[in-house]
Amino acid sequence: MEKFVCSHCGHHFEGEAGPSLVCPNCFWSTSLEKEEGRPSPANTARETLPGPSKVRSGSGASRRGFWLWVGIVLAALAFLSIFLFASRHLVKQNEILKKIESKNAEVIATEAPELGLQETEREILNRRVTPESPGEITESENEILTRRVSFRPKGMRGLPSVPWSWKEFEEFLKAREAEYKVPLGRSYRKKLEKLFKTHALPAHEAFEAKDYLKARDEWIRSLAFPIYGQDVKKHRGVVLTLLRPYVNDVLSKIGAMNSLLMEKDFYSAEERVEKAYDSFYTLLQSHSWDEARAALLEVTQALEGIQKSPRSVSAPPLPPEAGSIDEGIRDVLLAQAAPMEPSVLDGEILRQDLEAKERVIQSRSPEALARVRQSYDGAVTFLESQNWKEARRLLETVDFPENLAEDAKAKIQILERFEKRKPAPGGPPSLDSGEKSG
Repeated sequence: MEKFVCSHCGHHFEGEAGPSLVCPNCFWSTSLEKEEGRPSPANTARETLPGPSKVRSGSGASRRGFWLWVGIVLAALAFLSIFLFASRHLVKQNEILKKIESKNAEVIATEAPELGLQETEREILNRRVTPESPGEITESENEILTRRVSFRPKGMRGLPSVPWSWKEFEEFLKAREAEYKVPLGRSYRKKLEKLFKTHALPAHEAFEAKDYLKARDEWIRSLAFPIYGQDVKKHRGVVLTLLRPYVNDVLSKIGAMNSLLMEKDFYSAEERVEKAYDSFYTLLQSHSWDEARAALLEVTQALEGIQKSPRSVSAPPLPPEAGSIDEGIRDVLLAQAAPMEPSVLDGEILRQDLEAKERVIQSRSPEALARVRQSYDGAVTFLESQNWKEARRLLETVDFPENLAEDAKAKIQILERFEKRKPAPGGPPSLDSGEKSG
């Protein structure tokens, strides 16, 4: 054991020399000296006794050491706080990145279906099919083209009975008087003759001239029989009984005129449809496809005009002379003039015929074929640019020729598969939006 002295704090102690030796008082190692070879004890004591300045110097060094440790600890805590904050921020940033990647995956799955397609499906979406050229007209097509719709007969569609002449009416009166053994008398017969010649005969002439309103009104006036013997009861029991067959015949003619007057607009419309159909049919037989297509539109428009017409119409008002007709006959006249639903052309049969013929025209018309090819090519272009909505809209218009229609249908089926995978609200646009993902 050797004796040492610390020149830092003046502490004396014993210890073994070595690199681990430190002052047990201040823990310094660089200020240790052996007492051997040092000045005398008195000088040593004088030199080593800590004066006021020495003591202050040692105390300040201790404080500096303390604050050094405090600074180190604070620096470590600050570093740890920064590290923990940065770690939390990094974890949160990674979560955000994962969400963005997930959203991008949804966009890719929804807006770019080809990225998730099988090879065969991708080929179907990208391929361009060349339309087949129409061949010879088939037997079934020829049957459709030559089939013709029948319309109602033209012309009056005639009277329900033949008109009377004065001679026929006169013979009718004689026969009825003989049958009932009730002579009307010469004076009353003259009145009937005047009524018949003044109104019944002109009614027939007006009908032949197609003046149906005048014909109806004249036949109505021909029923204003003078009261027999100024006795209404006797008039009904004698005159109206004898003239009942004639009255019923005239009433049927008046009813026919009312029908004509109520349906004349419909008949005119039917004639326009029939005329347009005749022209259309002629073009079909000559295989003038583009012209037939235009004529088909005219037939369709004429038919729509009939379908949009009012479904209930009334006959024109009765003439004033109807007020002097017997009450029982007048009731029948009023019933005949009541609003009715006219019988019109059966548009459904005609529409089915036109639709069948239109399909044949479409497969044969160069103009129609060029138009559908343009739609098909446009759809494929939209598919290539990922504009799914516009592509599908055009594909749905491609319905001929057969090979083009089948390819369009196959493409639509693939798009429908992705249309069902709609994102949640607030997510990326769906297939229906027609927007291309950025």
